[in-house]
Amino acid sequence: MFLQKMMRIMNLKRIAALVCAGALMLSCTACGSASGSDASSGVSSSVTVDYSKGLSENGFFDGIRALDYVTLPEDFQSIPLLQEDVACSDEVVAGYLSNLAQNYGTQTEVTDREAQAGDAVTIDFVGTMDGEEFEGGSAENYSIVLGSGSFIDGFEDQIAGHSAGDQFEVYVTFPDGYAGENSEGEPFDYSGKEAVFRVTLNSISEFVLTDEQVAELFEGVSLSDGTEITTKDMAGQYAREQQELMNRQNAVAEYLLENSTFESVPAQILDAQREVELQYAAYVGAMYGLGTADDVAALYGYDSIEAYLDDNASALEESARYFLALQAAAETIGFTPTAETLTDYFGESAEDAVENYGSGYAMQLAMNYAVLKTLSESAVYA
Repeated sequence: MFLQKMMRIMNLKRIAALVCAGALMLSCTACGSASGSDASSGVSSSVTVDYSKGLSENGFFDGIRALDYVTLPEDFQSIPLLQEDVACSDEVVAGYLSNLAQNYGTQTEVTDREAQAGDAVTIDFVGTMDGEEFEGGSAENYSIVLGSGSFIDGFEDQIAGHSAGDQFEVYVTFPDGYAGENSEGEPFDYSGKEAVFRVTLNSISEFVLTDEQVAELFEGVSLSDGTEITTKDMAGQYAREQQELMNRQNAVAEYLLENSTFESVPAQILDAQREVELQYAAYVGAMYGLGTADDVAALYGYDSIEAYLDDNASALEESARYFLALQAAAETIGFTPTAETLTDYFGESAEDAVENYGSGYAMQLAMNYAVLKTLSESAVYA
């Protein structure tokens, strides 16, 4: 989503995901991630990140009046939007309820139908390349949720439609970059190679989420009309409301950026954002045992973190424009963030957010949410 991208435009947290993926054992070769050392073992880092660098306590850029740099579109308080562009699809709601059931529901074995997306299945499989079995390509009673993307593309899709007890073959092609070391430290590279897996589908289970479980899970949470959520249908309606709120705010943010005029972006903002990214890269390197910030940048093929940031300077500037535009909107409508603004955005985690991110950044995020919500409510929908 646009907002999520702009919250951390550089998104070096992807490094952590790469490390976790690399820690998967080769015995799960069919899964889509090569083997490697487990660098994500929860090692704490002494490196800190000053997320609030360059920000005042109230979330505004320190000493900067955004309206001196940004001219907002005349209709920014009545932005034209198409309802169809911000509506939430039934597929999104179904996916949300499916995830809820998988995480909080009850798993029940089914025997009267074929496997389908969202089911948990157990399988035996033996993988071969050019007719020869390969290390890590076999397993027994392996559990997987169909549609989770845990295996390489195409694997899970070919299990759907089969019944418990079926034996069949799955044909896949390993993606580019699928390389690493096996359990004996020997390098392997399966990039682009075709494989056949002989699969036995042992069992199929579905996840059942009851209204009672929903009521307990959503205790204290209400729909937009104040009705407390007590059923699955209401949980789906909650998901629709939240997604459409996000869609409207995304659309408003995009409209502001596309239709505002930026005289310039203050150098102190860009310098502060660059420094935060440097600190974050160092933090990731220390936290996940990757080394220095330069070592983290090397994972993207750069000689140094400075080279990485230089190559992504336009992304940093786009992020700065986003924050400037929203501050300009706050200045224009006279919005001043308060402790209540923090609570509205972070909920019960408001104090933790201030502790983790500093008052400036936490308040800036909360203020941006509040401003976008206000502008989305005043938008004109056709």
